[in-house]
Amino acid sequence: MTALVLHRFPLGPFPYDRWLAELDGGVVLIAARDRIEGAREQVPPGDGGYRRLVVLDDFEDEELLDRTALELAEEYRVTHVVAPHEADLMRAARLREKLGLPGQLPDEVLPFRDKALMKRRLEAAGIEVAPHTLPPTADDARDFADEHGLPLVFKARDGFGSIGLRIVRTPGELEEYLAGAYAPGAAPREDLLAEAYVPGRMCHVDGVVVGGRTVMAWPSQYQYELSSFQADPGARVDLTLEPSDPLTPRLLELADSALAALGGPADHAFHAEVFHTPDDRLVVCEVASRPGGARIREVLDAVFEVHPMELEKTSPDGTAAKTS
Repeated sequence: MTALVLHRFPLGPFPYDRWLAELDGGVVLIAARDRIEGAREQVPPGDGGYRRLVVLDDFEDEELLDRTALELAEEYRVTHVVAPHEADLMRAARLREKLGLPGQLPDEVLPFRDKALMKRRLEAAGIEVAPHTLPPTADDARDFADEHGLPLVFKARDGFGSIGLRIVRTPGELEEYLAGAYAPGAAPREDLLAEAYVPGRMCHVDGVVVGGRTVMAWPSQYQYELSSFQADPGARVDLTLEPSDPLTPRLLELADSALAALGGPADHAFHAEVFHTPDDRLVVCEVASRPGGARIREVLDAVFEVHPMELEKTSPDGTAAKTS
């Protein structure tokens, strides 16, 4: 058995050789040069201890990445595809579907990547989410603002990492944003999500599902504005909640309910973000079918003494799990 890893992170924090040691065919890794060098790591010589290492200069060249992944998967008879970054979840799912491999498939990934579909499924299960819409035109966005008031949050329907997220707080900011988001004479948009602003602290629940059952999960609370994630290079501080905190069981139960509503695969890591409002409501923001970033993985490793990606890759009987 051989794993193909689509990897757009630094190499150091990801010891795939240990996590995937049970795969007798080793690891074929496609890595991003800018992420390695940006972390002040050296690009390994040769194959760097992997069965094969391919370092791409431009991980954003989707055609090149797709072609490289398919060629390597076929050459090395890959049996598992691993993609820990949100941007690669659907790419990995399509590759698994094309090659008949286990793991998350496109229909299973879509509810975690399409925020509008995600919120519809959560609402249908009785889980509270922010009022939202997909405004085709600027006038539709203005109508939504008239109904729900300001602030409003705009984000890409399939976005991640707060990239492109904008909070508009005044009528002037709204008009400025709409002028840039809707070009005169352009076709109606289907890719932009508008949400009512939800006040309160943002919590998150991170864990792993194996065999359709949550085997590890714990809630924490961001101590910074999550919307600033891409723009602010400062310190990231989270508080891991105590078992005695009244929010802990509520958040864990809500995360399980949300995962059930979204219908994820049998084996996957997850990262769920939830607003805790001043009037003590829990409002789901988003759920991702991959491990949390910003050192959240390392926090779980410290709490549970097992890395979530390592646990995700191993099924209950110790053989390779369906990877995500």
